[in-house]
Amino acid sequence: MNMEANNLSLSLNGSVILRNITFTIPVESLTTIIGPNGSGKSSLLKVFADEIQNYTGQATKIPVKNITYLPQSLDSPPFLTIYEIVFLGFNGQKMNKKTKVQCASHLMEICGVDSISAKNIVDVSEGEKQRTWFAFALAQEKNTIMLDEPLSNIDEQGKKTFSKILRGLADEGKTVIVVSHDGDSLEASDHIIYLDEGNLSFQGPVSEYKQFLLHNK
Repeated sequence: MNMEANNLSLSLNGSVILRNITFTIPVESLTTIIGPNGSGKSSLLKVFADEIQNYTGQATKIPVKNITYLPQSLDSPPFLTIYEIVFLGFNGQKMNKKTKVQCASHLMEICGVDSISAKNIVDVSEGEKQRTWFAFALAQEKNTIMLDEPLSNIDEQGKKTFSKILRGLADEGKTVIVVSHDGDSLEASDHIIYLDEGNLSFQGPVSEYKQFLLHNK
């Protein structure tokens, strides 16, 4: 099922955040929501994650059990290690402990935190925290994955690696939605949504988005 917004508007604390926007996010694809800071990207993600309900118009409702939602910032729980955070991602899944341990090790390796797995998450860098939460999100194995600025504190080589991971998730049949202010996952994406001051300025494939940029310089 595609994710859709129809005439979606949102105001918070007297400020207009989203202005009567309508779009479709294709299922089993990688969509990047891009735009300047303050354009409504994060709020839009929260609407789909059902963290914001006081909007007008319509937005596709997806059961929470089918969604992995990783907000832009997460408080690091004290005294939990990198490994323990990633392992928590398997909570509720029907697999034995040995399999969970193996999967956690694999995810930490591909996310580049295997060498610091025994460290407490509060003691590592912001980029390492981001990598850890990314592994935690992958561990959940949900069909819809929504990530708010997941690559903002990761180095350029890491961004390329994670873009490939995101592309792979979509190729496996998952619906992946990434919020970005600078287009980190742009080249790997199937679909682009561009917001500007709460307005929908563009939606469509990457090839058409590049033409949009050329005509709006």
